[in-house]
Amino acid sequence: RNPGGAGFPSNHYVWSDVGWGHGGHIAGLHYFWPDYTYWFSACCLGWGHVVAAFVFVFLTALLFTALGTAIASLLEDMQGFQLIMNFLVMPLFFLSGALFPLQGLPRVMRAISYFDPLSYGVDGLQGALLGVSHFSPGFDFMVLTAITLFLLAVGSYLFSRIEV
Repeated sequence: RNPGGAGFPSNHYVWSDVGWGHGGHIAGLHYFWPDYTYWFSACCLGWGHVVAAFVFVFLTALLFTALGTAIASLLEDMQGFQLIMNFLVMPLFFLSGALFPLQGLPRVMRAISYFDPLSYGVDGLQGALLGVSHFSPGFDFMVLTAITLFLLAVGSYLFSRIEV
């Protein structure tokens, strides 16, 4: 039952991979933290805003790493993974409010964007860095945390069911 043959349960591998192993969120934090921390704190923001932005970047990256793990665990052939992720991530990005504000959207598009987890990550980051947000930062944090924990649990379960 252990696809890695590592001597510990495979769901532990998922938690280590998503947490601090090969997860893509580490690259996101690598680009965010060193380059902008000094600039944000020295020029226009306090350290509280920088820490809040760091938390939202971390949660958003962790969410998508867990989503990728869950989807990859379902696939038999890894050739289609990139195609599925592109068809999933691009609409999530365009509906997130990163390119245009959520306030001016038609009702149908706004309703769809409320089901987009990236909307809450972008909104929380905008609230932390710009002081302007569509939702409250606390609500963004709660939604991101809940969805991330759910996807971590689903990814862990699906990964533990992989047969080699």
